[in-house]
Amino acid sequence: LQQTDKSGPSTNVLHSVTATRIMEQIQAQTRKDNKTKRPQTDDSNDNANANNKKLKIFADDVTGVKFTSGKATGSFTSTAMEVTSENAIREATQEEILQSQFRLMKSLKEKGYV
Repeated sequence: LQQTDKSGPSTNVLHSVTATRIMEQIQAQTRKDNKTKRPQTDDSNDNANANNKKLKIFADDVTGVKFTSGKATGSFTSTAMEVTSENAIREATQEEILQSQFRLMKSLKEKGYV
């Protein structure tokens, strides 16, 4: 049995000569596989980007009240803001989404355990 000189989590483990040789072969094969590994195609990147897109939840869907972003009124009254003539519907905040979920769970009148 011999002790390996490598630093790492297994520095205090005694290995036989055979085990050391096998571990070195496995590490060499892993390094070789990592070097020859082909890069991902563009199709897989497109699918990953599609999964990472954020779903827009608007405030009127969550609260039932139609809220606008306020850009049109801000541009009308302020010279510092960019001129906009359309009222865009505002996205719901995280707090509004949570409050909507809480209201829904409370209306079920069932006990919930965490």
